[in-house]
Formats: sequence, C-alpha cells, structure tokens
Amino acid sequence: MPKSAQKKAVYTVFLLAALGLLLLMILFASLGSSEISFRESFLLFIRKITGYQSASIRDLDAVYETIVFKVRWPRILLSALVGAALAQVGAAYQSIFMNSLADPHILGISSGAAFGASLVLVFGVPLAGFGLTAVGMGGFIGGLIAILLLYLLSPKKMQSETSRILLAGIALASLFSALMSLLMLFNREKLASIYYWTMGSFSTASWDKVIFLATIFFPISLLLLFHAPELNIILSGDEEAESLGVNSNKLRWRIIFFATILVAASVSVSGVVGFIGLIVPHALRLLKIHDLRLLLPASGILGAAFAICCDSFARLAIPPTEIPVGVVTAFFGVPLFLSLLYRSGQEKI
Repeated sequence: MPKSAQKKAVYTVFLLAALGLLLLMILFASLGSSEISFRESFLLFIRKITGYQSASIRDLDAVYETIVFKVRWPRILLSALVGAALAQVGAAYQSIFMNSLADPHILGISSGAAFGASLVLVFGVPLAGFGLTAVGMGGFIGGLIAILLLYLLSPKKMQSETSRILLAGIALASLFSALMSLLMLFNREKLASIYYWTMGSFSTASWDKVIFLATIFFPISLLLLFHAPELNIILSGDEEAESLGVNSNKLRWRIIFFATILVAASVSVSGVVGFIGLIVPHALRLLKIHDLRLLLPASGILGAAFAICCDSFARLAIPPTEIPVGVVTAFFGVPLFLSLLYRSGQEKI
C-alpha cells in the first residue's frame, strides 16, 4: 500500500474512533436517575454546540438540560481527560523505561499527590485556586513536590540506569504511603475522607476542573506527540539513539517532567485511578501498534473510553450508592491485564 494511502487509512481510523468516543459520551450523558433518550441527549448536545433548536426537544424540561450540562457532561469530560492522560503517560513511561510494567503511578507521583491532599483534609489548609478545591490543589502541589524529590534522588545520567529511577520512585511511593498511614493513625476522624479520596472518584467534577485539566492535558499531549519520533529511536537502544543524534538522557528527563505534571494534575481532580495507564498501551501493542506516533493518540482515545465506561458503571451499577471509580478500574483492569499478559506470553512461545 502506498504511503499516502496508509496515512489516509490511519486518519480515517482515528476520525472514526474519535466519533465513536463522542457518541459514547452522548450515550452516557443520557443515563442516570433522570433518564432521557439517546436521541434527546444527542439533540441537546447539537443545540448546545450549534444553537440549532429542534422542535422535538423545544419543550424538554429545563431541569433535564441542567442535569445533562451542569452535572453529567463535566463528569464525562473530566473522566475522559483523566483516562486519556493516564493512558498516554503509561505509553510514554513504558517506552522511556523500556519496561512494559511501568505505569503513571510507578514513580511515586500519585502517592505524593495523595499525601498532599491528605494534609489538606487533616489540617484544612486554604489552598483553593485554578478551579481546584483546597484538597485538589494540595494533591497537585504534592505531586509537584514528588517530581522534585524524584529528580534529586535519581541519577542524572540515565543511560543503562533506568532501573534506578524506577527504584527511586518506588521508594518515594513507600515513603508517602507511610506518611499517609501516620496521618490516618493520628486523625482517625478523617480516615474515611482520606481513604475515599485515594480510591478515586469523579463525583465532584465541575467545569472549572475540566478547564484546569484541559489546559494542562492538550499542550502536554502535543509535546509528547512531538517527541514521538525520538521515543521510537530510543526504543532501539541508547547507543543507536546517540549515533542518530538523540540525547537519550535529556529526552527521558524531559518526558518524565512533562508526563508527571500531567499525572499530578489528573490525580488532583480525581484521586488515584489505577490500571488505565498500564492496560491500555498493552492492549494496543497486542494490536501491533508500536509506533509512538500512533500509540500515543490511540492510547488517549481508548483510555478516555475506558475511563468513561468505568465511571458510568461506578455511578449506575448500584443506585443510589456510588462505587469509587478506582475500585471499578481495578475490578475490570486486573483480569484484563492478566489476560493480556497471558496472550503476550503465548505469542512469544
């Protein structure tokens, strides 16, 4: 197949996938305790975007419109952004560390964010800003502090030493987890709040949080995609990368810096949501998608869809009780990840 035809086919697939993701969002925006039909949800969406007024929904109760656009859509978009962010970061981490088990939470950033949020929950520090609550801002700052500590504790030259930075991240995660345990031990009245936040939830979604995360997600996603050709090169080894003019050490630290900011921002708005960044890139690689120029955007779309489905299951499965979304991603993620590991092992045999 000519290269131009291949590009056209790839663009067509991504366009269809993006359209499918949009339809999935519209579908779940119609579901809840106050149900409306998919058709009405679709027409409401069209009216909000274009201003077109359909006669068939002109008399739809304004309460429904408020529920859809002030409650459901912010939550759906926030879950999509978090899922896309974690999946893309997982793909990037697995590439720079050349380790298929690397995920967005492995470097201790999520644990740092959780500790920062826990401090705010316990001491009530007034940190609200940028569309985040005080707890969310505490989580974001905690994640940024974790990045700084990771840089200080890790070897600055990572050629052939990527395992050391992973070990430094695991040590940081253990440290922050121990500090959180101390907080919960001496502040038992706050234990439930801290524990619930660490399990992840989109129940406090708002348009402010969507805007905050979007302003970080889109620029960093573009930066990761811009570096995709270089990431493809370092997969062949540091020596070959150096011979082709790619500074592997600087590239890795650049990716770590940008990606971990995205992780910190994601955790600050949702709490800790696991498995998305681990299983989504794995699933795509089993479909023979290895080129980072394709893997990164594909991970974003599939990660967004997976997060939306998990969050919708969390809020709809046992009404009126809501399951923490981190529990749902683990519930579906663990067997899926094990099956992916089994399949990849069978292929190697």
